[in-house]
Amino acid sequence: MKLTFIATSVITFSTLANCEKQEGEIGKVIKQDGLKLEITAINDSRCPVGVNCVTEGEAVVSFEAKTSGQSAEFGLVLNTAGDEKDTVILGYQVTLLEVNPYPEENTTGHSANQTVKVEIIKQ
Repeated sequence: MKLTFIATSVITFSTLANCEKQEGEIGKVIKQDGLKLEITAINDSRCPVGVNCVTEGEAVVSFEAKTSGQSAEFGLVLNTAGDEKDTVILGYQVTLLEVNPYPEENTTGHSANQTVKVEIIKQ
């Protein structure tokens, strides 16, 4: 089963065929087929729109995953260098799809309403 997860400040649920979308704030535990997934941190150092940077930077998202009797902490990276943006953990494939909003000039490395979109597929 595929799951698309978006972390924001509002919680809503909707189901479309085998794709379920969930939204929750950072720190919220999302449950999916025996998996509990929590976003524990977002570190966004991507180069802001309209700025010339030496490197493009990256968005690193930290997670804690739990199933019955097992837990694991892991991080996924969103950048253009092809670093690890997906992993298989505790029997689920987790892929980091988006971190929004994209940084703009004269803003800090993260926003209070920053969202993370992941896809989860049970293996």
